[in-house]
Amino acid sequence: VSIKDIADLTYLMQIERGAPTGDLNPVRNHLDIMKGGRVSRYIQPAMAVHLMVIDPQSWDWILHHNLWQHFLPDCTTFADAVAMLKKWNAWDAVPANVRDYLLTADPTNETVKADEFTRMRSRVFGVMPHKLSFLPMAMKRAAELGYRPHKLSARIQAEAREAGLVIADIALNCEREGLPFEPPCALFSSGELLVTVGEETGVGGRNQEYVLSAALRIAGSENVVMGGVDTDGTDGPGGFIAEDAQAQGICNLAGGVVDGQTAGEAKALGVDILAELRRHNASPALWRLNSGIAATYNISVGDLDVTLIMDRSKTPSYVP
Repeated sequence: VSIKDIADLTYLMQIERGAPTGDLNPVRNHLDIMKGGRVSRYIQPAMAVHLMVIDPQSWDWILHHNLWQHFLPDCTTFADAVAMLKKWNAWDAVPANVRDYLLTADPTNETVKADEFTRMRSRVFGVMPHKLSFLPMAMKRAAELGYRPHKLSARIQAEAREAGLVIADIALNCEREGLPFEPPCALFSSGELLVTVGEETGVGGRNQEYVLSAALRIAGSENVVMGGVDTDGTDGPGGFIAEDAQAQGICNLAGGVVDGQTAGEAKALGVDILAELRRHNASPALWRLNSGIAATYNISVGDLDVTLIMDRSKTPSYVP
């Protein structure tokens, strides 16, 4: 199985099919000989010191429930990898050599499991306790600025475009009726938004689609602002091409921010938001609207989506 095979499979699963990373990981953990704890196997008998930028939760989680941290034991199997490809209707679309490798399920190529890992010389440290991670700290900052923070979910996995509409509707209800939260307030969500691109060739990302879709729903609102970013600073496969962006060294957007005026500004500039969403071409649209967010590349620890509702609507009869 070549690197190109794995790259093509990743594109198929996450871009064309819209699979979340948690469903992709059992597949690539078994195809990539550097994942699934194998690096720890290769360096034995040296002592391995693992520094995790997430809260490791518990020793049991590390040993028996991990499929994300590539130097630690993997809880998935070859059979899980096959099942995930079939779940996303990708089994027949991957090369025959990938299918053959997974079906052979050579035990010597299995990922590291808990029993093997516990025999290794290793120490594991979590250097980012949950209370200091991006979501609690963002909520703390919102409170300092006078917005009552509310966590809607830390585990959203939904099509970005639809999630943007739903959370926009919640925000509008807060603005109009003070329910379920009284303004001024800030709504927070995280997880992994999804975008099923299919055969479209636009450039964008999940948080960009989230805010661009929301812009249509909150059009006309005087009190709602919605933003979303991927903490790794890219929000997608990249390839964003705009001459003035490249002049600033920007080739990816991390996300975007919109408010009640964004849809009107798009119309004035000739940006068809619905058409760009259909093409999954959010980056050029947000860039033209001066609503894109560029950030330093980093390690992804999830999406950060924030909605501010600054006040109650002064016009209760307002309809977007």
